Amino acid sequence: MDKNYTTDAINLRSYDLSDADKIVVMYSKDTGLLRSVAKGVKRPKSKLGARMDSLVANTLQFSRGRNLDTVCQAQTKLLKQTVKRIF
Repeated sequence: MDKNYTTDAINLRSYDLSDADKIVVMYSKDTGLLRSVAKGVKRPKSKLGARMDSLVANTLQFSRGRNLDTVCQAQTKLLKQTVKRIF
């Protein structure tokens, strides 16, 4: 099994994990429902911050972990307003 993998997903919900981290729940056509850790998202200068909001479609790169995978990179495909119009 590869340590890293890439998929397209829509962020559905997020939970606080620590001072700077969140657990993000996403849906992907490839893998179904995903739960992963987005580290440093709540910091003011975070590159992942806005990309991990609810109803944002992203191309994501993950690193596999023991219990939860970690988001390494995110590239926005559709923003919240566009996703609401489609669905």
